[in-house]
This record gives sequence, structure tokens and C-alpha cells, in this order.
Amino acid sequence: MTMANRLLMLCLPACLAACSLDQSAPSSFRPEDQPSLAAEKAPAPYAARSRARDRAFTRGVLPIISAAKKQAALIRQDVDIAVSDLRVPERYATSEPRLRRFHDGHRDAYADAVQKLYKDALARIDAQHEQSLQAAESLARSMAGDRSPLDAGASGDPLLDNKLRAFEETLRMTLDRSRLEAVGYQRAQHQIDKLELFTSFTSEGADEAMGGRLMLFVGGDEQTDLPICDVVLRTQPGIAPEERGLFQVVRYRVMAGATIVEDMGWTPLPRDTGLPAVDIWGERFLIAPGLAPKLRTSVKEFDQLRALRVVADVQTLVFDRSRTVLGGVDWRLEFRVSEMGALTWQPSAMQPSFNFECAEGARLLPGLADR
Repeated sequence: MTMANRLLMLCLPACLAACSLDQSAPSSFRPEDQPSLAAEKAPAPYAARSRARDRAFTRGVLPIISAAKKQAALIRQDVDIAVSDLRVPERYATSEPRLRRFHDGHRDAYADAVQKLYKDALARIDAQHEQSLQAAESLARSMAGDRSPLDAGASGDPLLDNKLRAFEETLRMTLDRSRLEAVGYQRAQHQIDKLELFTSFTSEGADEAMGGRLMLFVGGDEQTDLPICDVVLRTQPGIAPEERGLFQVVRYRVMAGATIVEDMGWTPLPRDTGLPAVDIWGERFLIAPGLAPKLRTSVKEFDQLRALRVVADVQTLVFDRSRTVLGGVDWRLEFRVSEMGALTWQPSAMQPSFNFECAEGARLLPGLADR
């Protein structure tokens, strides 16, 4: 090996050692300069701005939804009061086909009136929907940037337009137009059924004695919670309804259990005359509506009936032009007054029955003939 080669071999390790890094030497790199995991996952600045706009729009439309909800409740209240003031039509639940049509005119007029009221209410709901939607769209446009001619939607901002669609769905559910429309249809068809509680058809010889068929109908007045009672006489062929008349008497008895507290005796009903107002319908029907005995809760004596029962016996008779009694029906209603003064009623368990003589009413009828 030459001298030159020996020098090269000795110098090479020294050069390599000199070129290696000194581990103890200070470094310019600091650990805090390493990005944290949270920093790497942090949203971009535009995402924060989007969330801020989202929250701002939500806060802005809350008063709009609240106002729409209050207005919808007011509209429903107004139409409910207006419909409640209308007299609900009635219907005779009978197998007599012509008699079932007696209330058709009132039923049609009621349906038209209810439909008009709900049509007006629906128009108010639609106006509230449009007003609320315009307010929300105006808010969205105020929050959106400058609109490009190619931008679609109410505001031109995709985020805000999506929020507007969600708002409109919430508004639709809040106003609930379809439910109001359904309720209007149902109420327009509403009517009170008056059930046939008695017919003289089941009493042998009754129709022949009176020259017609006597029927008693009973129902409940939904506005007053009081009974509705009508008496109908369908005369036989050849006998005009004008040839017959109706007279009625009632006896009220105040009961405590099975004990009679007070018996008020037989008196005409309607008071003083006992002659109800009648309608002549067609060629064969004599109809007397509104014959139910009633208790007046507005008088001070009503408080004395608390926790008691009032039994009202009624006798409705048929007479001819000579004031001859031809027969009639005995029937009964029972009224109950609670300790708190609540009044309820029901037909008696005693079924109405035909009475050929009607002695209780006949005793009072002659005195009325002289008036």
C-alpha cells in the first residue's frame, strides 16, 4: 500500500465523524409548532359563517311563526262562535219518507251558511299564509348576498332557500288549513236527530179513533242541553189536518228518591192556553214543535231543586172541531239537579202509552173553548 493510500484511509473516518450531527446541539424546531389534531379538524371559516346565518334566520322567523299561530287560533275562534250562533237543523228519525223531508229547507240553509263562514275563514288562513311567507322571504333576501341572474330560489342563496322551504312546511302545519276545511265540511252536515219515542200504530184502534197516526219525537238541544219534543199527527185520507187540534197538559212533581216533595198539579202547556203552535204541512200532516216541558235555571227557585229530581208527566191529546177528545199520548221526562246545580234530563223508563180518554187534559179543555 502506498503512502497516499494510507493517508486516505486515516482521514476518511475523521471526516465522517465531523460530518455527523451533534445530538446535543440546540435545534430551531419547537414541539408547539406541530399542528394539533383539533386544529387539523377545525372547520373552514366559511362553515362558521353558514352556521351563523342559519341561526340568525331561525331566530328571525320564530316571531313570524308565533304570530301566524295566534292568528290561526283567532280565526278558528271567530268561525266557531259564528257557527254556534246558528240554529242547528233537526231531522225526524222516522220511517215516514215525507216526514223525513220536513226540515230540508232549514238543513240546506244551515249548510250554506256554515260553508260560507268556513270559506271566509279559509280565505283568512290563506292570506295569513301568504303574509307570513312573504315576511320570511324578505328576511332571507336581506341576509343573502348580491343575486346573480342565474341564481334560483326566493333569495338566490341555496342555504337560505333550503331554510325557507323548511319554514313553509312548518307554517303549513301551524296553520293546518286542511283540518279547518274538514271541520267546516263536517259542521255543514250536522243536524239533530229526533227519535220516534211513540207511534199510535202499535195501539189497536188508536189511529181509527183519532182519524190519523199520532207520533212523538224526542231529541236534545245541543246549545241549551234541554229536551226537544215534537208531536206529529198524520191524518187519514179524506181528513184535513185543519180538522184536528192538539191540546197539552203537564204535571211537575219534585222527588227526593221515591218521596214526593211537591206536586204542582196539572196545568196547560204551553202556559195558559195549552194549545201549541202548529204547522200544517202538505195535505196530511199536523206538526207541533217545541212541546217539551222545561226547567228554568235562571229563576231563584231553581236553587231549591239541588240534589232533587223533577218528574214531568205530559198528556198530549187530539180533538176535533167540536172539541171532542179523540185520544192522545201520555209521556214523561225526568230532570235531575246535582248538588252543584247542574241540570240533566232523560226520557223516563216508563214508555209512552196511548190514552183513549185523556181525562186529565179533557178536564181543562172545555174551559179553553169559551175563550
